[in-house]
Amino acid sequence: MGKRTSLVEFQRELLERLSVAPRGEALNALLAVALGDEPWLIGLGDISEVLPVPPIETVPWTKRWLQGAVNVRGQVYGVVDLAAFVGAGAAAAGPGARILLVHRRIANACALLVPRVIGLRNPTSFIADLAMPGDAPWVRTIHVDAEKQRWSELDLRRLTSHPTFLEAAL
Repeated sequence: MGKRTSLVEFQRELLERLSVAPRGEALNALLAVALGDEPWLIGLGDISEVLPVPPIETVPWTKRWLQGAVNVRGQVYGVVDLAAFVGAGAAAAGPGARILLVHRRIANACALLVPRVIGLRNPTSFIADLAMPGDAPWVRTIHVDAEKQRWSELDLRRLTSHPTFLEAAL
């Protein structure tokens, strides 16, 4: 079983790593998350905060991937189960689950529920980038690492403006 890290410790370590990273490298860092068995990457600059999962108020008559709403310091955010949305199964709100607050320059009051945050990845650590025909429109590219693992990079701007994402009502 892996070492358990408190959120405060995780954020402190993240800040330390970002403070010593070259300026451009920190801005281009990718947050690695697991959606079911699928590894995904999200631009760190597209996320304003990573939080433990607060109580989620369900919203009736919505698609199953819209979990509901959360209150974060007086601001209400709609919560999308990202794993369910991309077809990787529903995210269980277990101890490793996190809420990612999408930066407000991309979408207002949007939060993503992910089952597990893996950590940070440097874009230069991947050995190849692939464009796969038929990929979902919110997949920016597919990265391949040294172990031949494929990582889908999420384009949050395309995701949050896509009609499928915007039409959450049943």
